[in-house]
Amino acid sequence: MSMKRVQQWATFSRFWWIYDAKFQSPFKSAPRLCFHLLGKHKPIYYPTSDVGDHIVVINTKHIAMKNDYWRTFTYFHHTGYPKGFSKTRAWEVHEADPTRIMRLAVRGWLKGNLDRPKVMERLHCFPEEDVPEEILKNVSGQIPQVFPIPKSLEEYTMEERENFPRLIEWPEEYVQTDKKTNRPGPKRERRDTNNKAMKEMKTFCVKCALWGVSLSQHLGICCLTRMMFPLTSNWENDAGSKGRV
Repeated sequence: MSMKRVQQWATFSRFWWIYDAKFQSPFKSAPRLCFHLLGKHKPIYYPTSDVGDHIVVINTKHIAMKNDYWRTFTYFHHTGYPKGFSKTRAWEVHEADPTRIMRLAVRGWLKGNLDRPKVMERLHCFPEEDVPEEILKNVSGQIPQVFPIPKSLEEYTMEERENFPRLIEWPEEYVQTDKKTNRPGPKRERRDTNNKAMKEMKTFCVKCALWGVSLSQHLGICCLTRMMFPLTSNWENDAGSKGRV
């Protein structure tokens, strides 16, 4: 067997690639996957030649979409018969089949000719990292992800958290004070009391409307209550009794 014969087999052989779709956009990943499915990375590529490779896509269940695409992006379908039109939200499609959105995104980037079904057969999608052994043993390369995956807080060690640069370190006995009075608490407590009284006053106004009191009586009751029972906790009941008299 000549060496050129072996080189020819290696040139036209189909490689197996793996792609991790975790936290990746299917619309941004589709052109990169199509680049390898069609074999455009090979020097022997020609539009009429079928020299593409196989791609194994894992973690399609954990794909990501920008903004509110899960709610607004819609897939349309028509059976060809009258009243056969239907539309489905992206989250509904993903909930029914976690691999369908990735396959539809790749299919949309391929030309609608007779070669598209053959190319789609070389795309193997899996919702998780569980890949059959007979497929995984053929993988010889990895396609880089489009977006880098950020690390969560749980993935950082305690040493990395402590060595992380901080803008300011608060003292243990620090007490926040008011800038005008330079005192820690009285003004804030008074403000909370006023907010509580205003909340009770709004509740009383709603009850006035429910009682069917006219506007003049409503204003009179509120003003009288504010003068006679300022900032007390049980002024609502007393004012209600005066309003009903």
